[in-house]
Amino acid sequence: ESAPLKTIKYARDKLRKGYPDWLLLKKGDTFNEGCYIRRSGKSSTEPLVITSYGSTGARPILNAMNLGGKYIRVIGLHMKGPGATATTNKSKGVEFEYNGTSEDILLENLLIEGEQVGIDARWVKNIKIRRCVIIDSQKFGMFTWQVDGMLVEDCVWDNNGRTGTYEHDIYHSGGKNTTYKGNIFSRGGNFGLKLRANTENFKVEGNLFAQNRNDLNIHLDNDNVGTTSWSNSSFEVVNNVFTETGRTDQQMAIIVAHAKKGLIKDNLIAQSNHTSGVGIYLAPGWQKETCLTDLKIVQNTVANFEGRAFVYPAQATSVSNVLIER
Repeated sequence: ESAPLKTIKYARDKLRKGYPDWLLLKKGDTFNEGCYIRRSGKSSTEPLVITSYGSTGARPILNAMNLGGKYIRVIGLHMKGPGATATTNKSKGVEFEYNGTSEDILLENLLIEGEQVGIDARWVKNIKIRRCVIIDSQKFGMFTWQVDGMLVEDCVWDNNGRTGTYEHDIYHSGGKNTTYKGNIFSRGGNFGLKLRANTENFKVEGNLFAQNRNDLNIHLDNDNVGTTSWSNSSFEVVNNVFTETGRTDQQMAIIVAHAKKGLIKDNLIAQSNHTSGVGIYLAPGWQKETCLTDLKIVQNTVANFEGRAFVYPAQATSVSNVLIER
């Protein structure tokens, strides 16, 4: 188009399916609407791009975005919801269709604030989330389910999940081949990052966890209590910093429950004033099967920490082949 269009909807309807089209929103503008895309780009090298234009001004503001397609790049936008305390907040900053059609996605340099859920990614393949800021979400900064191939890098997740103890900066459930690298997880409602239920082959590397109620939860069972079936879990938690963990009721930096084939190495846990806090807590829990197996917990440092550096479970029959070294 040679001239700007008035609404996102009108511009969206002009996007062609399977072409490398661009949808551009003017910097400094506010759109009282969402952006709902059911289109794909042409290929990974010729994607559909949704971004901003203009030499000055802040990121363009819109309510939310809903995507369903392949080869999509969303860059430099601001999704703004009604706020973390709004009683009618059901908005999701970026949401993907639940039918598994979304693949080869990039979200970069986004500001997402005040939504019910910042990013809702279910059944997505090969998604990269880079240099985004996700703040003040009512339930989760991000919720994922059965994502195959995810890189979350250099993002800020702050003050998400403030309405309850079962809400977090990120709730990652199921899926495989995931890396969280170089992020800041802070002031999460409960956990900064919770990895749950058949999450396979993931790495948590070089992140900062600060001022969360609890920091990192690794709980990889399949929720089938009393059975012996496991996900093929394999994970690494390396070179992270956990600091100022805890509030009045819970203060745990790393919790590991129902997990196997894991390495926890070269992490720094520091600066907690809670006497009941725990640096690394192994918690096999209630299941009848062996709940913690093939784990290496080595070369971690716990400093200026008022609570216990390490808690080993009383249910020794639930633990096998666990190496713990300073």
